Amino acid sequence: MDGRNVDSRPIIVSPLEFERRALRRAGLGQRCRLLCCGPGSRGIQHWAASVTLVAPATQPVILAGLAGSLRKTYMTRSAHLISTVIGDDGRRWAPTFGSPLQMTNRSDSIIASSATTLTTPIAKRAFADRSGADLVDRESAAFADAATQRGWRWAIVRGVSDGLQETLPPQIDDWIDQTGRAKASAVLGGILRHPAVVRDIGRLRGDGLAAMQAVAKLICTMLS
Repeated sequence: MDGRNVDSRPIIVSPLEFERRALRRAGLGQRCRLLCCGPGSRGIQHWAASVTLVAPATQPVILAGLAGSLRKTYMTRSAHLISTVIGDDGRRWAPTFGSPLQMTNRSDSIIASSATTLTTPIAKRAFADRSGADLVDRESAAFADAATQRGWRWAIVRGVSDGLQETLPPQIDDWIDQTGRAKASAVLGGILRHPAVVRDIGRLRGDGLAAMQAVAKLICTMLS
């Protein structure tokens, strides 16, 4: 994880190395600085404290990665520019860079953050009822808070990796280390204990890559 910045290009930070690499393969590394901060609020807070912007008044900082859907209308493999972030304490933040109203055929999208990944449809529906959000991740609230405190021009773009009715492996959070990289031993252990999880991994990878491609296209539109 490298928070150093040596130019004034837009910064795109992703919680997972998988997400950062997908954006690089999509060509965004030519016009943006692509960084990985690690998962959860801890990853965001540590990264935000270490990064220095060359041009803080004009340099966009975009959180880009995957999220879970809390609504049937938010389909797997789609990408969304977030209009509102909801904290677990009820606070709300509005991004200061990029507006859904400026994007053709884009509607307002609300996201809330959970301390852990929601792995069942029941958990997702309960979280949707409590928060009123359309999407869920683990980082947006911490990112919005940190960006607002620092006066950044910020935005959040999320791709849907799992739909409202999809179930994820219950141990999925344990498969990622604090730098945002997969822990091979943990993944292998999960497969050995539950061989059927191989299908879930393949599906998640395919849907995640497609969602990140959609994220990259949306960011390109924002920056054009």
